[in-house]
Amino acid sequence: MAALYQLDRASTSIALNIAEGNGKYTPKDRYFDIARGSALESAGALDIIITKEYYPKEQINLGKNMLRSIVSMLVLLIKRTSKDRAP
Repeated sequence: MAALYQLDRASTSIALNIAEGNGKYTPKDRYFDIARGSALESAGALDIIITKEYYPKEQINLGKNMLRSIVSMLVLLIKRTSKDRAP
């Protein structure tokens, strides 16, 4: 059940890093990068949960679709808040 613990930890990190990044006057892209990494880690944890058959694949796919949207939004935030990255 380590994958469930990792999922909880990584998904919490997504929200906390977005909040922390938005609360800074300094460059925010670092926090959004960390949140993006945590979202990808969450997707990996969901893959493990499917493989180990903790929950039905259909139920987990809802979470994976949500994570795709979150990662897409974070990529846009990173591009908009970073002067050093190409659009």
